[in-house]
Amino acid sequence: RMRDDMLAFARCMRGEGIDFPDPELGEGGRMEATAGDIDDPEFQEAQETCSDRTGGIGMARRAPAGSQR
Repeated sequence: RMRDDMLAFARCMRGEGIDFPDPELGEGGRMEATAGDIDDPEFQEAQETCSDRTGGIGMARRAPAGSQR
């Protein structure tokens, strides 16, 4: 189900004009996608729209390699 939700989110982002790849299964079963500039206002607006449409799915920043969580 999570994969289907993430795919729907990716399709929505593309529909909003954002270059957004389909997610891949990452470490620990997390869904990962390399997004563009997540600080860009257009990206943020599309993310908000698509999160609303997909039940709260959204992007989170990944900690830089070697950083502590």
